[in-house]
Amino acid sequence: VLFNGIFQRARQYLQQWFSPSPTAPNAQLQEAEVVPANAGFRVAATGPEEAKRTPVWEEAFCPLLDMAMSVDCPMLQAEAAAALASLAQDLAVAGALCSANAFQALVKLLQSDHLEVLHPATHVLRALATYPEGASCFKANLRSLSTSLLRAICRATRPFVRQELAGTLGAVIRVCA
Repeated sequence: VLFNGIFQRARQYLQQWFSPSPTAPNAQLQEAEVVPANAGFRVAATGPEEAKRTPVWEEAFCPLLDMAMSVDCPMLQAEAAAALASLAQDLAVAGALCSANAFQALVKLLQSDHLEVLHPATHVLRALATYPEGASCFKANLRSLSTSLLRAICRATRPFVRQELAGTLGAVIRVCA
């Protein structure tokens, strides 16, 4: 979360000096304002009192997914997993997390031996399993997810960790059935 805040500030500073990419959704970015409670995701106001979420682009998750892929730094992975678990509770964000890159990062998180990484990663998977958008990604990644979950279950030394991982494996299998 700290990394994402610094990344967002650096991005804003650099945008003063460089033009945005031609593929960037310029119109939506110009109208949007940063909401700190949502880790830098953007909300476009439709009126003075109400705000409507704009679509969340996969690029917004790149810093978190990069952190999740850092197998050499479990502290970064733990922070990324916790942030993703929190964000996966939001319907708009969960749909954006149902992507090939996000699932690759989740598989990397499941390969960790650290409880601080595994526990939130299982919460992300369980949250994504409740959304219809997740079914196709779960089916596409069933082999790698199930293999990683089974290996994590075998490595786990605490019974509650095994139960959490087994419950997540069950949720993944139910989605793919």
